[in-house]
Amino acid sequence: MTRFHKRRALLIGNEHYDDGRFSSLASVRADVWGLTQVLKHHKIGNFVSVQTESDLAADDMRAVIGEFLQERDEDELAFVYVSGHGVRTVRDGGEFHFVAKDTDYDRVAATGVSAGFLNDALEECVAPQKIVMIDCCRSGGFAVGLRTSDRQGDGSVAKSGERPPLTSRGVYVLSSSRAGEDSYADAGGGDDVKPSAFTGEVIEALRTGKVSKDSGSAVTVSDLFHYVNRRMRAQDSGRQVPVQSALGVDDRIVIADSPFGRAPILNPLSPRPRAAAGEAAPPHAVKSAHAQPTWTNLLDYYRECVLAESAETPLMDVSRQGTSYVCLDGAERFISGDVDDDGCVALPKEAGPLVDSAAEEDAELWAGYPAVLLTGPRTGSPWQQPKFAPLLVRRVEIVQDEGEVRLKPFGPVQPHPQLAHDWLGEDEANQLIDTFQPSWHRGQHDRMAVEVRNLLTQEFELPCVQELRPDQLADHIDVRTPGHGARNTAVLFSARPQTNFTKGLLNDFARIAEQTDQIGNTALGVLAPDPSQRIRCLAHTDPEPTGLVTPLPCNEAQSLVLRSAMTRRLTVATGPPS
Repeated sequence: MTRFHKRRALLIGNEHYDDGRFSSLASVRADVWGLTQVLKHHKIGNFVSVQTESDLAADDMRAVIGEFLQERDEDELAFVYVSGHGVRTVRDGGEFHFVAKDTDYDRVAATGVSAGFLNDALEECVAPQKIVMIDCCRSGGFAVGLRTSDRQGDGSVAKSGERPPLTSRGVYVLSSSRAGEDSYADAGGGDDVKPSAFTGEVIEALRTGKVSKDSGSAVTVSDLFHYVNRRMRAQDSGRQVPVQSALGVDDRIVIADSPFGRAPILNPLSPRPRAAAGEAAPPHAVKSAHAQPTWTNLLDYYRECVLAESAETPLMDVSRQGTSYVCLDGAERFISGDVDDDGCVALPKEAGPLVDSAAEEDAELWAGYPAVLLTGPRTGSPWQQPKFAPLLVRRVEIVQDEGEVRLKPFGPVQPHPQLAHDWLGEDEANQLIDTFQPSWHRGQHDRMAVEVRNLLTQEFELPCVQELRPDQLADHIDVRTPGHGARNTAVLFSARPQTNFTKGLLNDFARIAEQTDQIGNTALGVLAPDPSQRIRCLAHTDPEPTGLVTPLPCNEAQSLVLRSAMTRRLTVATGPPS
């Protein structure tokens, strides 16, 4: 594995476009801003130089890329990153094109920047290690096998039956999505712009160092890809899956180092004037002009928002085993994600009474590991009886499957909120909860144990009283050994009950999800994610009533509201009665 100390980067972000059919991408600013910080950071990327460019016309984009790659030396690593819209032009053989500021929507092949151009520039670059990272829709059309086009030329044919027109060697390519997939971007404006889905994961992986295998110091591009790929496959049913190409790469390429100790905190994106009235962006954007969310997507999102509401999870009395919590036997499965193919685990026999009680009382179920025993607050007098909380927790849902009760973990694995706030303080706890991301694979108990131990000792500065063996759990919480610290125990516990209103809302979402084809015939159709459906619903009116019957005389404004309510799908009236 060769380390090149002279690492140089070119970051291009195209946020605005002259052709209004390409939507603006506010998240591009956050992409370039965040990536610049981790690449420049002396404990992470330690790049010698990071050149950033924004909103480039096609000619300027080609010039900047060409000059950057031509100037590289034989002892350097060259890194090229592009964030913005991307298109595969089917009529032109399926070649991938970057959309520049002045690209014409109807003539992408002629006015965009082709992948073939970047290939030629990479071919001429003498740097022995080259990385290309693309956060654009359809970018997998570039990355897979360094293949830019579906056209077949003359000459020899590969045994695969396909010809990769790009011939660049020694180039590691990371693309944010498959050749036929969209890449998703945050469309928030003003001070709240977040990075795109893919680049955000890359930034956090490098910032936290969790991507490094076996807690080593070097972060290779291969490690980075596999970490981000796992993370994104687990999100939103894998709607956006990154792809890679390592054609001709015969050496491990180190892109960064894992920061020692606590992960650095990045500076927030500099504020920018908010969009003018009438220019507000939708809550989510796609780096494509074609994709739209569906009612099913929205209903799933609303349901997850309700289920993910923070529950009150206080520290628990150890003496309440069997009523508030149970200790699980065997191997830990909820936090490690060691679930069956249906995403569930069988009901542990020791958890039967607790689960029955939770179902009867509409209580929330949580799983946690390891149990952290505390004999008192961090500063102050000790308690009469010890208390505990799991270091890491995750929500658990009760699922009925043909009469069998199964448990389904869902949502993120996160540090126990109350434990973090009590032990670390509010600011540090919030930062940890917001940024924590587990790096282990499904069922990787050894890897999980390493990360849990690091979190416990480095962040919380608490000892491991028992060796952490998630595959061989203790069946009780040890209280005989004195002092604070983690016990090798996993628990299932109940938390604040859901209100009947929450339960009723979840039932409503389930019923609506079974009849999404009928939504367009209701008032809700006016709020449909599909613009054409909104237009049809807004244009729909029923016959005007011949007369209004009211208990008391009404004025002109009240009559207008009543007539609208009787003829239109949706009417919104504001203001006090008059």
